[in-house]
Amino acid sequence: MANPESTYLLELDGIHATDPARAGAKAAALARMLRAGCRVPGGFVVSTDAFHLHLDSDPEMRAAITALRSAWTGDAAARRRTAELAETLRGRVVAQRLPEPLMEALDRRLPALLREGAVAVRASASLEDRAGESIEGLYASFLNLSGRDAVHAALTACWAALWSPRALAYRRRRGIAEGDVSMAVLIQRLVPGDISGTATLRDLAAGRDETLQIDAGWGLGWREPDPAFEMDRIQADPSSGQVLSYRTACKPRAWVAGDRGLVRQTLSPERAGEPCLDATRVRLLVELHQRAAQQSGFPQDIAWTVHQGEAWLLQLKPIGRLPERWRRESTAHRFPQPTTRLTWDIVGAGFDASLVWSLDWMGLPPLAGRWLARLDGYVYANAMAESVFESAIAVEFTDLAELRSRLPEIRRRYAWVHALPPLWMRDADRYLLQLGRLSRGPATAPDVDRLWHRIQAIRELGADWFRPRLALALADGCIDRLLGDLAAAVAGPQLGPALHDDLVCAVETRSQQVEAELHALFELAQADPRLCDLLAGTDGRGALASGRLGEFPEFESRLERFLDDHGHRERVFDLAHPTWSGEPWRLLDALKAMLARSKTGGRHLAPDRRLHLLRVRQGQAEARFLALLPEDLRFFASELLRLARLYAGLRDLERYHTTRLAPPLRDALLALGARIVEVGGLDSVEDIFHLPLAALDAWRRAAIDAPTLAALARQGRADHADQGRRAAPAAWPPAERFQAAGAGADVEPAGPRPARPGRRHPAQRLDGLTWLTEC
Repeated sequence: MANPESTYLLELDGIHATDPARAGAKAAALARMLRAGCRVPGGFVVSTDAFHLHLDSDPEMRAAITALRSAWTGDAAARRRTAELAETLRGRVVAQRLPEPLMEALDRRLPALLREGAVAVRASASLEDRAGESIEGLYASFLNLSGRDAVHAALTACWAALWSPRALAYRRRRGIAEGDVSMAVLIQRLVPGDISGTATLRDLAAGRDETLQIDAGWGLGWREPDPAFEMDRIQADPSSGQVLSYRTACKPRAWVAGDRGLVRQTLSPERAGEPCLDATRVRLLVELHQRAAQQSGFPQDIAWTVHQGEAWLLQLKPIGRLPERWRRESTAHRFPQPTTRLTWDIVGAGFDASLVWSLDWMGLPPLAGRWLARLDGYVYANAMAESVFESAIAVEFTDLAELRSRLPEIRRRYAWVHALPPLWMRDADRYLLQLGRLSRGPATAPDVDRLWHRIQAIRELGADWFRPRLALALADGCIDRLLGDLAAAVAGPQLGPALHDDLVCAVETRSQQVEAELHALFELAQADPRLCDLLAGTDGRGALASGRLGEFPEFESRLERFLDDHGHRERVFDLAHPTWSGEPWRLLDALKAMLARSKTGGRHLAPDRRLHLLRVRQGQAEARFLALLPEDLRFFASELLRLARLYAGLRDLERYHTTRLAPPLRDALLALGARIVEVGGLDSVEDIFHLPLAALDAWRRAAIDAPTLAALARQGRADHADQGRRAAPAAWPPAERFQAAGAGADVEPAGPRPARPGRRHPAQRLDGLTWLTEC
């Protein structure tokens, strides 16, 4: 029989307490810090197993959770019903007697902890801490408890807090279903802090140096009963601990531990206006914050207390308060033009799903916010999220000795990098087979619902396929930066970037294959004077319309095969624009331009010859690179090279296969547009791309009528045309809008980030269709 302590109670310094599923996010994070040697108050965790045991002791509680799961529909009556159910559930959780096995376990463990002094009882939900949210938790905390009954009451109150109005609203916003979150409870020795507060990094990705913002107040710093409670605010250098600024607040009250719970103490005017922290204590807190970030591998917000000159860690979570700083720097190459509303509704949902899956796969905390957004028609990336998450997975080292010492940690932390490619390749086979099935059959199905279900099926397949996309991109960037840093370490900062480029100059991609086949078409046309004259005498559309390509059967056959194989590629990433197969004359225009340049002396190196020369250069660079390394680092460097080339090829292949979704999805949308035109809901079938996806669904369900849909489409078309007449600003909102609004420094657009030596934009090495883009 399992020991109840090992099932229902987890020692905070034990390995089981580091599991968020059993100890909750808050307790698991503290357990990891405690095991790493950080100063964390000792105690134990009442596990999520105990929480479920308590719920199972009353069938009515489980029934209420099931009812809550299905009660929310968004209208006022449903919200009232949800509130009533939650209030009833909270009451039953508090009133129900603790299960006997848990009572016995607590009676054996709790007295020893209480003999050390008063305790703190804090809720620790299994899904609680997200990057981009405040350190102030959703759930309950109880301080300075000294009796068995008080601890038991606080325990059930923490469980009941899972269904507080604030917690329910949070889960609804995040799409977290009732029953998907469990609650553990952390019971720790109370440190009677003289000074308490929080610390968080500021100015990440803001174009300014990062600072550590420390908020500090007298006593325990417990603010919930007193919203006007003020704290000192200190800005410190996060590396050296130097105080950059200190704003002293008037702090007339402080919460302190009394004999019978918390006491709100009134301070003298002199004490109220006195700074809480001196330079020594600030450095202590900076060191505590640094250690928390180093051990967790991600920037953290922390809650702390100082008692008798020692700093204690009370809570940590992935860094919160991430302002969304939108920049075009990393999206302009993929989305150079305004993106239609319907395209972004479909594509943006895929990015959101990829964000959730990828961060979880990489062991990073989820982001409370967006990575990409469509603003005034243009797609922007959140520079704050890019900076924080790229830095979180970056491998930094000062010299080869430090890199050597970190190899075991690197192998452990980045095991997901090795596991992702085979997983992606397996999913690629399934994706292509399913897409092939969805692409068969007539796009002009007579029934609107059948068309809609087909569109939804293609969307769901695309979202499933697209899930690892962000993980692929971040892994590629991380490996590329590490390779560049290693090249600079062995060849020097001057020669390192060139060596780095040479090491990955011959990565084999699907784009290179497409370019080689296009070059073969060019050579075939160049060899036949009559075909050259035909292409030179008209544009591509005219050449196709003339029917004369049939006079050149080999060329026509090769062109058709090229379009069959690669016709899903697009010139603009937008469903409103046809892919190559929809505009085949553009290939002929490209060939015409290539032929014209060749006649005027312009020369092109054949792709196979160029690739051969690049392979020679890459091989020579690899030999030189490995020779510069100590022997014990050569295997690691070889693996790093292999992964750098593998990921560069995978990202190109991912993009190549992702564009396969466009033709069947576009065909189905146009067929649906034709049905809507028939009932007066659109002026033309192409107007469907200017509608929100939700409006299409509402029309399908008869929630809005055809004239309303037509008006929405006209407005969307006009907005898109207006957006196309304006250049996209580098940052959003544009600087002049900030100035007009009188915004302060906290919301200024991010400045350009300095380029790292050897780091190249993915587009520079993934897009091999140089001739076609030049044309």
